[in-house]
This record gives sequence, C-alpha cells and structure tokens, in this order.
Amino acid sequence: MPGDSLSVPVLLDRARAQVGLGDAGEPEGIDNLRRLVDSCRRSAALNPLGAKVLEKVVVRHLVNGLRLSDHLARHPAISSRPPDVAVVITGLPRTGTTLLHKLVALDPAYRVLRLWEALSPVPPDPTDPGGRSERIAGAESWLERYLELVPEMRTIHSLSADGPEECDTLLQNAFASQHLDDMFYAPDYSHWLYRAELTSEYAGHAVQLRVLEDSDSDAERPWMLKSPSHLAHLGTLAGTYPTAVIVQCHRDLTEAVPSWASLVSAV
Repeated sequence: MPGDSLSVPVLLDRARAQVGLGDAGEPEGIDNLRRLVDSCRRSAALNPLGAKVLEKVVVRHLVNGLRLSDHLARHPAISSRPPDVAVVITGLPRTGTTLLHKLVALDPAYRVLRLWEALSPVPPDPTDPGGRSERIAGAESWLERYLELVPEMRTIHSLSADGPEECDTLLQNAFASQHLDDMFYAPDYSHWLYRAELTSEYAGHAVQLRVLEDSDSDAERPWMLKSPSHLAHLGTLAGTYPTAVIVQCHRDLTEAVPSWASLVSAV
C-alpha cells in the first residue's frame, strides 16, 4: 500500500487545494479518517487500483467536510434548529429498504435525499446557494465512473443522479459509515464503528440536512430518509431525530444474507 500518497496530511492538503481553502483547519471526522487509513494500512493489502479508489473516496469526503465547515462559518444560524425529519427507513441490507424508499418517494408529501445532494450537500459556490445544475452534472460524472468500476451495480442496486439515495452518504463525510467498511477491508475500523455511539457524527448528519433545506425550495416538505446502516445506531438516530417514525424492514435471513454478500463482493 503506497505510504505518503495515502497519509492523512497529504490527503487533507489535496482536499484543501481542490476547494481553495489552503488555510482551513481539520474538518469533523478527521480522527475517524485516521482510524480508517491506519486500519487499511495494517490489513487491507490494497493493490494500486484499490489505493487509488481509497484516495479518491477520502479526498471527496474531505472536500465535503471542508466545504461544510466553511459554509457554517458563513451561515452560523443554520445550526440553530434541527431539520424536519418525518420518517427514517432502516433494516438489514437487502431486506427491501430501497424498494420501500423509492415507493414512498413517490408521495409528494415527503422530500427524499437525491444522489446529487448526497454527493455534494454543500453548494460549491457560496454566491449560488442552490448550485443545482453543477451538482447534478457532478453526480452524473461520478456515477458514470462508479459504474465503470462496478458494472454489477446496474442490476444489483440501481442508481441515478436525481434518484433517491441513502442518507448514510452524509455520515461518510465524517468517515463513520458502514459503506466505507464494506468497500475496504479494515477490521480495526469496523470494530470501532459498530461500537461507537456516533453522537457528533449524527449531529453532523442533521446539519447537512439543514444546509440542504436552507438552499432549496423543497425545505417545506419533511424528509423521508433511508439507510440500513442506522440499524447499528438506533439509539443515536432516535436521539438525533426524536419526532421521526423509524421503520425497520425484515426479510428471511437465509435470503437477505446471501444477497448482501453478493452486493459486498461487487463493491
């Protein structure tokens, strides 16, 4: 595994340069990133492609974290009230959470997190609060590259730039995510992740939803969110969104577990 190119200071400097915030401090979740990178160094035995994927993933989430910190410094009132979250769907992976999410997303009473919002929750241009077209184009480009790497996802788990997306993506910006654990063999990181309360990380999850509410006219509709990863942190989820209805999907484990294994092997 390449050493210097995947050190946290080098990755952070790349993210700072990308967003033009050379003097920015460390974003939230930097200790979690150190856990992930250190665990990968010890256990993952990444080939050059795997190391490049880790680098790209980390820099993208660092960019989001830096933009979030900068945005909150400019607009501190955003954090003064919680987002309006009505429903959160969870359950083991491959238990029908995606199907239910997409079905309920058809109800105009709710707002769902779109892939382009999840990938770039903070408007990249402070003078353009919405930045919708730029972020949709960025999501389309990201999705094209992702499906080139993982073509099986076209049939296993359909994605579109403007389609509903799991809100776990927001936790990835604090490097506290089941998806990161699925992507990289990092057992020490995994051991920490499923035992941590993630109180501050879920607070950051809520702040990102508030940023999205603040920059979009859909803010009047309550959120209907979804992610299987919440199952490991239901107490923290409920504490963060005390008025939300939490819906847990179920499926025979003899069907759900092999399906999940198939998905993880693809990514």
